[in-house]
Amino acid sequence: MANNRFPASPRVLHITPWREPCGIAGYAESLVRGLEQRGIQSSVLANNARQWRYFVGRDSKHFFDAVARAATDHDVVHIQHEWSFFTGSSSCASIRNYGRLLEVLRRRGIASCTTFHTEPVFVPPQMLGSHKQLTLKRWLAKRFSPQSYAWNRWVVPHFKKGDVPCRAVVHTPNTRAVFARSGLPTDSITTLPMGFEQLPHVVGGDRIAAKQSLGLPDDIRLVSIFGFVSNYKGHDVALDALKQLPKRYHLAVVGGAHPQAQDGFFSHVVARAKRFAGRVHVTGYADRTTADTYMTASDACLAPYHQWSGLASSAAITRSIASGRPVIASKIEAFSNLQKEADCLLMVAPGQKAELAWAIERVCDDPLLQHTLGQRGVSFAAECSWANVAEQTIGLYTDVLDEATQGKARSSTRRDAAAAAEPAYAFRSGAGSHESDVLPLRRVA
Repeated sequence: MANNRFPASPRVLHITPWREPCGIAGYAESLVRGLEQRGIQSSVLANNARQWRYFVGRDSKHFFDAVARAATDHDVVHIQHEWSFFTGSSSCASIRNYGRLLEVLRRRGIASCTTFHTEPVFVPPQMLGSHKQLTLKRWLAKRFSPQSYAWNRWVVPHFKKGDVPCRAVVHTPNTRAVFARSGLPTDSITTLPMGFEQLPHVVGGDRIAAKQSLGLPDDIRLVSIFGFVSNYKGHDVALDALKQLPKRYHLAVVGGAHPQAQDGFFSHVVARAKRFAGRVHVTGYADRTTADTYMTASDACLAPYHQWSGLASSAAITRSIASGRPVIASKIEAFSNLQKEADCLLMVAPGQKAELAWAIERVCDDPLLQHTLGQRGVSFAAECSWANVAEQTIGLYTDVLDEATQGKARSSTRRDAAAAAEPAYAFRSGAGSHESDVLPLRRVA
């Protein structure tokens, strides 16, 4: 069972995608590495979203049984969450299975933290309106949205005050507000920054030499988009912007289709790239060395995400910021929050190809602006290094386990009070009979 006292070095079980081509898997690996460097004992139970597609009958029960067995020897469980996990994309089944996971942990008295990497899409944007309208809109959403109903029935109760703490972790104030409006108590939501990888070999790399190693002309202006090629990341907008730029501007699409993608968007990008007569370079899946070479060669990095992306964070943009290259990003909430803290991005309106083309030219033609944005990014990445994020995460574990200790004390007190309120019984032999009478004894005050 979990420790009944506060542990000096908590044992943490991470339920997460692991060692697969997935941004959240990379996030978890970086976090675990940072925690272990600080003496936190970590174990991993891999949760592959693909396995849930093939679960039938009682298959999911085997997963929850494995969670129960693994969690027993740990003090806290840290879950990495995305809506495609636990079956489906933001479906009721996904929500219910996540709620079952929390219930398994609660029944065993094990505290949990969940890092949410995307926002709940079933909270409509209009719910973020005025306070006067909020009550009616929340009621309508709960009443008519099956996802909202499932969320409030199977998940929200676990985050309310109880003997077994359950915490949500988000990366931005806006995401915190969205989850609060979904029904989670505000005191159950902790905001921790997204961790940044440190890339000194890219920051100090030779841009011209990198272009030459890739077989690119020295005098081109190279702008790059990194990460999986998905329709919400704005590759279409970047291609439209490239049409409006002089021919010396090139675009690198460094990444391929997500392993679970079925929408054909990557094929669409490849087909469009062929119309640019060698000005668009699509790598497909790129290993770390190839990605770093393109990042070193880039004059600017792009993150022209669409407004409807719903992202709470992006590993691709954190690497771009840490590279020391200027980053042009859309004014979506996740990136706007980054800009408020770091002031290291050149922001453009989502979906605006002309504005994006203007921003690319502005950055590439202004060495001082490139240097300023790049250095601010490197400084912010150092502040939010995985070492610092791990330290803050340990602080969260400390709070959660302290709350768990208090919860166990409250539970013990209630059990003692309940036992005292129950009548105790004794047996005596009946006169002239072999039967036994049950006699209530005095209640203990």
